[in-house]
Amino acid sequence: FVSAVFDPNAFQNFGSLPAAHVLVHLLQCAVQQTKQWSQKDVVTTQTQECYAVENGVGASLFAPPPPTVPKSTKTDSADVISSATSKVETSKDSLSSPSVTLHLLIALLHVVTKLRHDSIQHYTIALKEQQQLNPTSAASASTPQKGLMTMNPFLTEETPTEEQEDDPTTSNTPTTPHATNFNSPTKSSSPPSSAAYALQTKGMRRKAAAAAHVASLRLERVGKQVELWKGSCRVYSTCAKLLFTCLELCLEEHKKRALSSRQEGKVILQLLPLARTKLFKTLELYYASSTSVMYQALLSIATEDIEELLFVMKLSQKAIEIWGECIPILYSQQDEREEVFKNLLCDVYPTESSMRRSYVTELISASWTEQDEKTCRLHVLCRRFSYSDVLDEFVSRSLLCQMEETTASNDSSSSQEEKTSTPFTPPMESPTKTPRKPFALLSLLSSVVANLQRVEQTTIHELEHKNTIVGFYQALCHRANTSLFFWDDGFATFLL
Repeated sequence: FVSAVFDPNAFQNFGSLPAAHVLVHLLQCAVQQTKQWSQKDVVTTQTQECYAVENGVGASLFAPPPPTVPKSTKTDSADVISSATSKVETSKDSLSSPSVTLHLLIALLHVVTKLRHDSIQHYTIALKEQQQLNPTSAASASTPQKGLMTMNPFLTEETPTEEQEDDPTTSNTPTTPHATNFNSPTKSSSPPSSAAYALQTKGMRRKAAAAAHVASLRLERVGKQVELWKGSCRVYSTCAKLLFTCLELCLEEHKKRALSSRQEGKVILQLLPLARTKLFKTLELYYASSTSVMYQALLSIATEDIEELLFVMKLSQKAIEIWGECIPILYSQQDEREEVFKNLLCDVYPTESSMRRSYVTELISASWTEQDEKTCRLHVLCRRFSYSDVLDEFVSRSLLCQMEETTASNDSSSSQEEKTSTPFTPPMESPTKTPRKPFALLSLLSSVVANLQRVEQTTIHELEHKNTIVGFYQALCHRANTSLFFWDDGFATFLL
């Protein structure tokens, strides 16, 4: 993008960096910075520990650290500042830093996606308008005489143009005295009808030449529009690809923190309702069947590689994967998640005969159908549901597992005196919270898995590697059997 901008020989483009290219450069830096977050934290911690060692290597080359000021020697202004900051309380409605970052990414992705979608539509319209013109006009634009002959039937190779008619040396009008002298007694003047026809023919040729000139200008204008919208499509597609990478890294970091601090019960990531709607609508523009129709219309008239220009398959598949990762955020209630799963399962496998279709795990061509899109979403959804943070919402973990996690957290956070003096009390479900009952979902999945096993004629273990629905079904059964086996204080009565 910026090669011509930094070329000193190109005086017209030197130093004039477009704003869209600046955005691409900033997003590339953001992706690199996001990838280095985890590594930077480790390096910073090790560096701080190295610097904290007294009398370490090279300590004599640096000035000693300033002495610690006792609390009693603080100035009055410091007391005022410390007392003021101690009274500041964080509002419950305020968002955490990861939540703010996620909101900014969603807002930028929404804007870039809309601009990309509009650019693709304008690019398609410009290509259609270019094809509606004469196909040979592009080749004849460099030769004006051939262009005029192609555009107008009144102009042929024998027919003179407007300049040739005005030139007396190239005029087809006879120059003999009998033809030019209308008062000659030996030859009468030409009839008025032939003179009128000549004037009419000359006027038609001039109109045809003007129309051909207008058509060539129009072709040039449309060609510039095609190049302009093609550049916009390339820039915004690159921005969308980089934003998807940033969003994916942000969600992975959130998932790690959520799994590591699950026993603490902290809400690390929050999303406003309007942001949820914007995120869902934005992702849907990449994998919806209507988007496939738009791509097919562009493929039918485009002469360049659309995948290289728009990253069609990469962005569509990445949007489905990010939708699966955002399930806990997009659908905060467990009932909503189960409803989405049941609807997709019924749409993909409405009957037993439909299970003979191939299980599509990713979009491989721009001509995908609505069935392919739903199958890919079901595949990603089952894979996301198999993680423990979402699986806990379907079936509660056994008390033994909760006891082990709480004991580990107490060992790392509490002192030995507190552990010996305070007896351990295992975490229990809230009295007002009904234990989760997965038997309805298990009943639905068991019939689907049985039909799949009968159609594929294979074992369930071999089928697990082909279909993520079987993997989710096994994870759900394992969690339910574990809770039933350990008899979690009456929880088994809800499973029987």
